[in-house]
Amino acid sequence: IVIGSGIGGLYTAALLARVGRRVVVLEQHYMAGGCMHCFSDGGFDFDTGIHYLGKIPKYGKLIDLVSQPGEQVEWAPLGCEADGYTYDEILLGDLEPFKMRKGQDRLVEDLTARFPAEAAAIEAYVVMCQKVNKSADTWFFSKLFPVWLQALFNRRAGESFRRYASMSAAELITNCGVKDPKLFAILCGQFGDYGALPSQASAFQHAGTAAHYFDGAWYPVGGPNEITKSLVSTIEAAGGRVLVRAPVSEILIETGRAVGVKVGTNEVKLKHPSRGGIISSAG
Repeated sequence: IVIGSGIGGLYTAALLARVGRRVVVLEQHYMAGGCMHCFSDGGFDFDTGIHYLGKIPKYGKLIDLVSQPGEQVEWAPLGCEADGYTYDEILLGDLEPFKMRKGQDRLVEDLTARFPAEAAAIEAYVVMCQKVNKSADTWFFSKLFPVWLQALFNRRAGESFRRYASMSAAELITNCGVKDPKLFAILCGQFGDYGALPSQASAFQHAGTAAHYFDGAWYPVGGPNEITKSLVSTIEAAGGRVLVRAPVSEILIETGRAVGVKVGTNEVKLKHPSRGGIISSAG
């Protein structure tokens, strides 16, 4: 039983389905998908969470891994060849919009062309974003271990990540030597992606977002709900179900083991508790 049908819950359920497990996903909303929801208004379709994604040549394969043959999600790159596959456009006052084109080298080239006196700082910034983003690998890898071993592992291998995570995005940029306030503003232009002011967001949030899009961005053809459809199809093909309007109020415990959940006034129990489990992916 998986509680919650966001990307985490659906992907986990689809992964289990691909290895032959029957999974029921319980969602309290009237539609599955979490931040992959879309809605129509005034003849236009709107997404609620996924606006664009980076590194699809790498991470798109993870969706394909759990998709049914012929039901893989199709991705379209943002921008076009003529505009260098621009994925973001930063508007700053009356200045000419700054277009972020696909490719780290293009970003450095375009920023340097506009701010030649800041060439060294721009290069340092891009290198630092990659370095900070990479520093998180060991931190997240440690989550595979027991809690006591995580602490030991991170004390030795996670020091750089902790340092960057406690530094603000604004500090990251200024520490690279950026002095021009207009360049600073352009580099902060994607702050909406991580939902916090650069003075409040961590350096890792900012660097991770920036580096994620260095090689361009993509959008699922048909909208983010196509991801939901693909994952639900895999779950159902294995005999599972994705149920909406099914709010879970309690996880049922017997002799120290999770054996089911309470949905409304009903109890839903695992048929074979020793071979099943409850996964909470509630947002």
